[in-house]
Amino acid sequence: EQTMGELVICALGSGPVSAHLKTVGGRKVRDFNLRVVQLQSPSQADRCHLLYLSGVDPAPALRRVAEQAVLTVSDTPDFIRRGGIIGLVEEQGRIRFEVNLGAARASQLQISSRLLQLAREVVGH
Repeated sequence: EQTMGELVICALGSGPVSAHLKTVGGRKVRDFNLRVVQLQSPSQADRCHLLYLSGVDPAPALRRVAEQAVLTVSDTPDFIRRGGIIGLVEEQGRIRFEVNLGAARASQLQISSRLLQLAREVVGH
């Protein structure tokens, strides 16, 4: 029997989304087991597939994973302008998102066109 791959979701910092991420650990998505890891330092970020940053300066972690296949997501203001891939923004009580396509390309990640259509803003075409 084929063993399932592991998708490692990491959180650095704390916030409501970081707390919620813990609830998805152990679930399966397609052929992947989800593992959620709370990082203590940006130096651990390169073992992640998805890195969620909240309430911390994103710069050290973004430098650590630059040009690696790590999807970076944050609710930090101006995250996509600072080199992050997906920025979460609250707008009229709803969470919307922004995408930096240049940063995604640098990490060899492809963002689906359907997802891009839902984005509030896309930069770095």
